[in-house]
Amino acid sequence: MRVIADALDPHVFYAYSLADHMLFRSDDDADSFSGAPTNLPEIATRRGDARGGQDRLYATPGHGGDLWFAAWDGLYRAKLAEGISQSAPISFSRMTGVDEVHAFGFGMAAPGKNFPALYLVGTVKGLPGIFRSVDEARTWVRINDNQHQWGLVLQIAGDPRIFGRVYVGTHGRGIIYGDPVKR
Repeated sequence: MRVIADALDPHVFYAYSLADHMLFRSDDDADSFSGAPTNLPEIATRRGDARGGQDRLYATPGHGGDLWFAAWDGLYRAKLAEGISQSAPISFSRMTGVDEVHAFGFGMAAPGKNFPALYLVGTVKGLPGIFRSVDEARTWVRINDNQHQWGLVLQIAGDPRIFGRVYVGTHGRGIIYGDPVKR
């Protein structure tokens, strides 16, 4: 399991077990973990490319207990209260419109917003591409075009200091970054 830190509390850590659909949380600097089942769909084996950002858990920068699970076939979100109860399942909500995820990441919030921008490589509403959301995944804007696909893209991250700047890790073609076009 991949262990990640909470974005606000340095004593809290999370891990997700693909094998048994359990979310684990530690409140004591990862000395011990408690787990709870989730409603995430069954993932028998890792799908897509193991080097990619799918089938992974992510913590939202600047927002404690706000977790995202980028599955190969959808994007899910859970907002956790304090601790985890072993008897109560953790409920993740599926974000509508996201059909497939190859890579997922965060960047600086849009002007006037207090939630980080989300970046995704995958398919949204049947359209493959690179996307950004500034409204917590309610809507997505494609930020590349048909002439800029770059082959296999498995990593993406928005700049934490410059809104709209995005870094894309291509498979063998280097790292590309882009800034929004002024219109």
